[in-house]
Amino acid sequence: MSNSKRGRPKGSGIDDSDVLNRIAELILANSSLKPTTAIKKLGIYDDSIIRRLREKWKLSKGELLSVATAKAAMHRSRPKPSQYVRGLGEVTKPIGLSLSEAVGPFGGYSVGLQA
Repeated sequence: MSNSKRGRPKGSGIDDSDVLNRIAELILANSSLKPTTAIKKLGIYDDSIIRRLREKWKLSKGELLSVATAKAAMHRSRPKPSQYVRGLGEVTKPIGLSLSEAVGPFGGYSVGLQA
């Protein structure tokens, strides 16, 4: 007698990591969301796909939420573009130029006009 298992093999082989990460982001943003509700918010309504995603969610929920939390923290810590502009004004003060004088009339972009 062989030691092989009978029946259908476990797992579909489908990579759902992107969808599972988006589910984690939705649940992190709104902790009252259930996994099935989050899946449906992503536009997935097929019962078999919902079931497959729920099973995968149960297996890796903790890891997915910790990755989503880390991504959200990293996103919050990035400086916003407006902070760069404010910083540029601070740089131009010691040389006696205003921000508009330092950047020029076209916001620092050359428009190819010849005098």
